[in-house]
Amino acid sequence: FIAAATKRVVLSTTVSQIALRDPVLMARELATLDILSQGRMIVGAGAGWVTAEFAATSVSFETRGGRLGEFVRLLRKLWTAPEEGWEGKHFRVPGVKLVRPYTPGGPKIFMGAATAPGLRRAAKLGDGLLMGSLPLAGVIAARETVLGRRRELGLDGLFPVYAQVEPPETIEAAREIAKSYREAGIDGIILSERLARESGFPKDADVSRALIETAAG
Repeated sequence: FIAAATKRVVLSTTVSQIALRDPVLMARELATLDILSQGRMIVGAGAGWVTAEFAATSVSFETRGGRLGEFVRLLRKLWTAPEEGWEGKHFRVPGVKLVRPYTPGGPKIFMGAATAPGLRRAAKLGDGLLMGSLPLAGVIAARETVLGRRRELGLDGLFPVYAQVEPPETIEAAREIAKSYREAGIDGIILSERLARESGFPKDADVSRALIETAAG
């Protein structure tokens, strides 16, 4: 709906447990969204931590990290050479015909992570990092860990880091949040719908404007 009603806004989930889904259906849905938005989509993916979600979908909670890592590689395979099929530890997919995404190679995959294994996985497989609501020092440390690991792996290129923050209540707080995160090298800030709704944000259009304008630099 948002893709059809906008032309420039980049669309993304924050952290979706994509590995709970069927890989072929997930690849088709994401490719379709990428086409409808003309490449304005980011796939936000995480291993998950709510055990009930895994029980409800009959997926092993203990294998979530390995499943996610393989799922990310499998998505990229399905977006580029689906006819070749896939034989992995967690997934087996015969050769299929699938719609190709608008973005060559498929949309970017930003990975949610906070633990050491998650950060290593994000560094190796992700196109960016999504951080939860942590103190700025924790976000900076995670960013340094991931970028250091990428250097060790010989991976270069842009690797954006987005972090979730508490919705500000005043213009001054909005400006300070945006300024401090930008100066720390964080590429974007996320106001979750839940946090924003509970705080009543935006209480004032000027607060929203101050946050956006300061973040834009």
